[in-house]
Amino acid sequence: MANSYDLICLGGGPAGMIAARAARSKGLSTAVVERHEDGLGGDCTWWGCVPSKSLVEIARLVHRTESLSDLGIDSSGVDFSKVMEDVRSTVSAIAYEDRAEVFEGIGVEVIVGKAAFIDEHRIVVDGETFEAGRFVIATGAGPSLPPVPGLDSVPYLTNRNVFDLRELPDRLIVLGGGATGVELGQAFHRLGSHVTVVELLDRLLPGEDEESSACMLKVLREEGLDIRLETEVNRVEQRGDEIVLSVGEGDRALQVSGDALLVATGRKAETEALNLTNAGVDTEKGFICIDKRARTSNKKIFAAGDVTGPPFLSHIAAHEGVVAGSQAAGRWWMRANYRVVPRVTFTDPEVASVGLTEVEARDRYGGSVDVATYPMARVDRARLLGDERGFIKLITKRRRPFGPLTGGRLIGAHIVGAGAGELIHEAALAMQARVLTARLAQTIHAYPTLSAGMQQAASQFFPVARDVVPKD
Repeated sequence: MANSYDLICLGGGPAGMIAARAARSKGLSTAVVERHEDGLGGDCTWWGCVPSKSLVEIARLVHRTESLSDLGIDSSGVDFSKVMEDVRSTVSAIAYEDRAEVFEGIGVEVIVGKAAFIDEHRIVVDGETFEAGRFVIATGAGPSLPPVPGLDSVPYLTNRNVFDLRELPDRLIVLGGGATGVELGQAFHRLGSHVTVVELLDRLLPGEDEESSACMLKVLREEGLDIRLETEVNRVEQRGDEIVLSVGEGDRALQVSGDALLVATGRKAETEALNLTNAGVDTEKGFICIDKRARTSNKKIFAAGDVTGPPFLSHIAAHEGVVAGSQAAGRWWMRANYRVVPRVTFTDPEVASVGLTEVEARDRYGGSVDVATYPMARVDRARLLGDERGFIKLITKRRRPFGPLTGGRLIGAHIVGAGAGELIHEAALAMQARVLTARLAQTIHAYPTLSAGMQQAASQFFPVARDVVPKD
């Protein structure tokens, strides 16, 4: 039958694309419905990971060049329009790998348009009806706006339009001190904006270990960013060409002015237009509820990625996409495993983590927790790179009755420093394999590398091996 498939994936981001590939590899007739005319790739490719990290890297190079002025290396200034052209060029190059022709070449049909459920087996896409025995919902999430009076009456930026800028704002206000806020805030500051970050909570990167948050707060303030913590926004208004935020109360009441406002306060599921009730799919706070097999309340409909709620990570979306596509193909034993999930904030220095924070570990295991922190300033490779900021922090659960000399099993790792996003995977693998921390200390690491810092950090659990690093 025309317009009939074994599986239809709604959404062409990482979760939807991978689910479609997984199902197609098992022989299912498969289609992907993507509502954005730009093409496949989703939020990560067009407005998230790819453009933001491209901008962050350019800003890092600019900052590095400026910091090398003592060596006679000078920057002639930044042409912001060319910077953004380069960002868009990078996005286009990466998106090219996920174009519709690639998927159609493996037998996955790509349908462009907005989908809505008629019932559990049928959807309508721009007036045309399609049916399938199974569905995977992977429509992602978009910017969530805080309930601040006046916000809807002023021009504001989100990750969806900030990369469309052609001129650098002289003064940028960033509302939100999470990963998106601090990444873009630092990048714009390094490119020449005066940046003010306004955060409601008492620290930046609230999901990270407190020591990581404190380290990044110090770094950003030393670079010159204006960081306002524990600051509630009472109202937003436009006065001429300025955007003005009224913040604080009583004696702390004041105003923050800027030429542009970037809102980075959270995410909401993009499900409003799907008519999920027609398909019997339950949601909670707008996000689709799933089990570890990616099944929704309707066992013939699966969901994956940001549409199911936090953490909003593209690698989690990809993992769930594999599970959802495989489940739809009848591989019922496939389940999602969230036990070890690394995450990275691409500031400079990078902030990376996996597992429990120190507070979480002590709350859960009490006195059975051991912590070793090793400063990047003692890692020779970091010193050679001229970037000694940050640390490597390992958290272990003590193996009774052997005590701390075994190092225990790694239950958390937190790294702030150059290459932290790469280093964290050694800790993630150790946690996944459930190896003793002693194995990290005993494994010979090449010198001089940043990875040797992981061995040095693990050696802090063992007095005899402490500070021993193999050298040529």
